[in-house]
Amino acid sequence: MRTPGVCRGHSTRELSSNDQIPSEGTVTFVSGTGEVAVNVAANKPASEISTFPGHNAGLANDGSFDNKNAGNRGVCSHTNEPPVAGVRTWWQVDLEACYDISSVIITTSVDCCADRLHDFDVDVYDKDPEMYPDATAQRCYHYVGSIPTGATEDLVCENRPIRGRVVRVTNAPGYVLSLCEVQVMAVP
Repeated sequence: MRTPGVCRGHSTRELSSNDQIPSEGTVTFVSGTGEVAVNVAANKPASEISTFPGHNAGLANDGSFDNKNAGNRGVCSHTNEPPVAGVRTWWQVDLEACYDISSVIITTSVDCCADRLHDFDVDVYDKDPEMYPDATAQRCYHYVGSIPTGATEDLVCENRPIRGRVVRVTNAPGYVLSLCEVQVMAVP
């Protein structure tokens, strides 16, 4: 169940030597601040413009780094094909709270469809653009070209941190979108 929400304000938290850092997933240090960023997207509600059978949006942020998608194994999200000409396919995650996002890490399939993800945008919203059409996007990153097959790319937000609740990946017009893992790095 989604809870509508809007981000306001700014908050940070310093880690003491007694704080627990997650043992799974990725941890990064936010340059210049000394703060620790963690993946805040794991197992949060995800959606996409359309879904290819067996490849739902939640597979892209389930914490699994299995990116061998051959044989239609259903380990990566995948939108329906073919998309309507000119339509930009998208995938998004609702973080269920507002975070100061420093980067988004994307892992592509090692054996299928990675080349379909190209010339894409990563945007951050303070509220769900599907529920609130007036939601305004803040650009985290515009990727030119395509992420190599089976690669993981850390896309550092150009104007970081960006405060928001919903992160959306939007592909080039006319292409399907397949994502094996998406991590949203933020200071909790």
